[in-house]
Amino acid sequence: MRESLVEVRDLCFARRQGGHVQQILRNLTLELAAGEVVVLTGPSGSGKSTLLTIAGGLRSATEGSVRVLGTEVVNSRERDRVALRRRIGFIFQQHNLAPALTVAQNIQMGLQLSGDHRRKDAKQRIQQAAEAIGLGAHLHKLPRQLSGGQQQRAGIARALINEPKLVLADEPTASLDRTSGELVVGLFNQLAASG
Repeated sequence: MRESLVEVRDLCFARRQGGHVQQILRNLTLELAAGEVVVLTGPSGSGKSTLLTIAGGLRSATEGSVRVLGTEVVNSRERDRVALRRRIGFIFQQHNLAPALTVAQNIQMGLQLSGDHRRKDAKQRIQQAAEAIGLGAHLHKLPRQLSGGQQQRAGIARALINEPKLVLADEPTASLDRTSGELVVGLFNQLAASG
């Protein structure tokens, strides 16, 4: 039996705007196991990004239960959510690269979040992560010197450098051309096959 990485039970989430309450998630239940690649689909505003940000400890929820990598997220303390975030790889719709840092330094930020940036093999790991995503020759460049697709791939390398047990990706291939998108999907499938 595969290890459960995410267990969601009866999750509800509503957003308040002025005097209006908008129900985003209602009684959502799901379970995700190691080695699975799961794709959430639905119209804009249906709660896909909200679910990802709650599961990743980036947003608070107060109703239901969300256990991620053994940590309860709902009604949890901020320090517990911070510790959880260090164990997850995040890939955002917007690549969120630091504009004054090179590609290598942006990828290294993924190591810094986990505390692994001082490891002797950090430079080699950064190079390998960049090569796996097709950016090996661009490590010295700043984000503004890259195409939108290359910037997104740098964000993906940053998310994957720590070999997280869980990767939460919010439209990771939206800004990529078909070939780059297929490369990323292939990489996700390789990661899932390895658990």
